[in-house]
Amino acid sequence: KELRATLAELDAMPKNDQAFSEKLTELQKAFRQHARDEKKELLPAVQRALSDEQVQDVTEKMEAGVAEAEQAKQDEAEQRRAKARQERE
Repeated sequence: KELRATLAELDAMPKNDQAFSEKLTELQKAFRQHARDEKKELLPAVQRALSDEQVQDVTEKMEAGVAEAEQAKQDEAEQRRAKARQERE
């Protein structure tokens, strides 16, 4: 619910606003915490309920989501650096 609410707020904000960047950072932190919680709490329950193959599939999807969030964080940082370079030039 928290992630969806933050996404809705981001959708309504101007993308060039400083508050957008701050809200995006907040969303990334919340997503990473959610992924950590799933890994600690949900994954063990899933492992007990599913076959080894199904567990592997779920684990891979979760790890891909975390990797995607990290890549988005790196991409955003690179965009900020590029924007700062352009403004300096």
